Order: sequence, then C-alpha cells, then structure tokens
Amino acid sequence: MKVYLVTDGDYSDFSIEAIFSTKELAIAFQKRFRYDSVGEWEVDSLVDLHKGLTYYSVFMKKDGMTEEVEEHCGKRGDVSYNYQYSNDIVYALHASVWAKDKKHAVKILNEKRSIILANNAWGCNDFLKQFDREEIANELA
Repeated sequence: MKVYLVTDGDYSDFSIEAIFSTKELAIAFQKRFRYDSVGEWEVDSLVDLHKGLTYYSVFMKKDGMTEEVEEHCGKRGDVSYNYQYSNDIVYALHASVWAKDKKHAVKILNEKRSIILANNAWGCNDFLKQFDREEIANELA
C-alpha cells in the first residue's frame, strides 16, 4: 500500500506536513498551502531499506581528515551523528551510517561536515539533530 507525503523545508526546517492515501489529495493539499513537494512511500517497506548496504562507523576531524572507518559486518543500527571529545574539546565528528563501501561512508560524513562548517556550527550538538531528521526524510523519499 502506498501513501503520499506532503513535505516542506530543508535540513533543520524539514517537516512532513500531511499524509494522504491518494496522490491527487496530496497534490491538492500541497498546492493549496504551497508546500515544497509530494513524495510517494510504500508502507511497511523498511524491511529492505538497507539492502546492499553495510553499516559503517566513521570518525573525521574538522579539517576533513578521516581518523577511522570501521565496517560493522552483520550489524544493524540507526544512522547517528555525534562529536568525540578530548579534554572537553571536540576532537572529531563521528557517524554511524549505511553505505555502499568505505569511500561512500566517508563521503556521507564529509558532506555533513561541510554543512556544519558552512553554518559555523562545529561542536554544536543541537545542529546535529537535523541530520537525524534528514535521514528519516531520505528514508521516506
């Protein structure tokens, strides 16, 4: 069964505004209230969400240098982002991500690092929360 999501915003402003059983209703709602987009989602499809992907843990310094990439074969987990500290100073950005390979895992974290730096938010834990919401939105797309 498919449902249709009306979404709005990007990054920390992203939100699901409504869910409909038909594409026509979703489009009408989206147009009426001028929301950004309508996405199609197959209900109960999370079972194969990470098919063909591997779970990785990546540590990256502020300058983009990758400290460590670890593959977690056979493990399942949620995508998460956090900072690693040394003497109360942010040492590195850490992510647990689903990726095709190690290079892809590093690319995912580097994109997040670039967004953090562009927003002058290095070390801001609240800023990282947007990535959790973004990941949910990507899974829904």
